Amino acid sequence: MTKSESARPKKMFGKHRRALSSAAKIRRIFGLFFLSLLLGLGSLAATVIYNLQGNINQHDFTDLLKGAKRPGEVIPLDQKEGMPINVLLIGSDSRERIDPDSEVTGMRSDTVMLVHISADRQRADFVSIPRDTLVDIPSCQLTDDERSYPQKQQMFNSAFSTGGIYGDVNAAATCTLRTVEKLTDVVIDGWVVIDFVSFQGIVNTLGGVEMCFEEAIHEDFSGLDVAAGCQNLNGEQALALARMRYGIDDGSDLSRIKRQHELVGKIAEKMLSMNLASDLPKFYSIVKEITQNLDTSSGLGNFRWLSGFLYSLRNLQVKNINFLTMPNHYAPDQPGRVVPADNADLVWAALRRDMPISPEILSGDKKADSQLEESEESGNNQLLNG
Repeated sequence: MTKSESARPKKMFGKHRRALSSAAKIRRIFGLFFLSLLLGLGSLAATVIYNLQGNINQHDFTDLLKGAKRPGEVIPLDQKEGMPINVLLIGSDSRERIDPDSEVTGMRSDTVMLVHISADRQRADFVSIPRDTLVDIPSCQLTDDERSYPQKQQMFNSAFSTGGIYGDVNAAATCTLRTVEKLTDVVIDGWVVIDFVSFQGIVNTLGGVEMCFEEAIHEDFSGLDVAAGCQNLNGEQALALARMRYGIDDGSDLSRIKRQHELVGKIAEKMLSMNLASDLPKFYSIVKEITQNLDTSSGLGNFRWLSGFLYSLRNLQVKNINFLTMPNHYAPDQPGRVVPADNADLVWAALRRDMPISPEILSGDKKADSQLEESEESGNNQLLNG
């Protein structure tokens, strides 16, 4: 065999190898193209969720929902379907965002409501705990290596300031949550903190809220100035009404709680009347605007979790939204302070058992406890027989 003959197979093999190499390159190019496409689509979806989650106004999620042909794919899911939900709604009187130059500093809870949503999503109970209630505050985590001391018979709203001593709203709200759990034995799923700016933003997002007044109110301390009759309050006016203690009723925190209940009830009524369940783009738009103004615990702060939770309330009727104040009476040895009444335990028991808070419970009727037990037994039997 000559040298030229012996070299020929090698030359042919070289062509074949180059052909294979070219095919591999083409496959690699197509593979990278499709990978880039998938990553691009994934990045787009991730960007949309991130911008909603972080409320960065660079992409409008509602634009992606316009003209949706399969609404079932975008309807938010209730991730706790079939289970009751307990949320702590905390109003903070922090003035940092609304008035950076204010002489009032620190973190305090202006109002706290334990909100119970029934497992069937047909009932919502808002139970206010007066800020002046004397409670035991447990030891709370302040930083990674620092805890507060447990406190006996302190004002309830000091739990928020105890946890928030370093300005951390998470620690402040969580200390309040632990205090409520210690008081009630009700397991709480999460918390929502609304400060002055948050409250104003929510009311303005909804286009205001209508409140009716028997007479004109001009109160210098809160800044509220409204005429008699029914008025559509903007965010600033609604905040002034929620905070006002003087110039109306008896000036007590308990009378202020009643006004807050009426105001929150009107806000809930306004949201339910907007029929957002039939207009998903508008629903997501409202949720997006509201979440811009909230601090929440990690679960409630998840956009998908929150939107699913709110959407699950679409069939809730206003008549089934109940507002009440924790049964209480004035402390005998501390003027201006209150302590839980005996029937407060019945209220907490009803929440734990996901049962309606009956008039008998609120009146302190001794039969209420046995009625709770009978209702619980009946409910358990229905579950077993079902």
